[in-house]
Amino acid sequence: MNQKLSNILIKHGIILKNTKSLEARIFSKKKKLICIYGENINKQYCLILFSFTKSKILTKESLEFESIFQNIRQVLNLNFKIYFIFHQASICSKAKEYLTAKGIQSYAFM
Repeated sequence: MNQKLSNILIKHGIILKNTKSLEARIFSKKKKLICIYGENINKQYCLILFSFTKSKILTKESLEFESIFQNIRQVLNLNFKIYFIFHQASICSKAKEYLTAKGIQSYAFM
């Protein structure tokens, strides 16, 4: 994981050990996604997506993020407890509500 991504996680109080990155292109056609996972200090597996798109995130993208999370969970066969999305673009209120309802935490970064 590069230093920029690490700094973003630390800024939001997310500390992971045994981090591994995944090839996001396997799970999505989007090219500007980075996926990592690891264990937090409570020994819970966390799955994190970084989205570097510049266009606004709508409900359609939120559905796709959820689908990506489900596919990764099935392929890795791990019991992820916490899901995060870090995005550069703004997010519409309906998309944010949808992600929150599904237990996915979203944060903007610049």
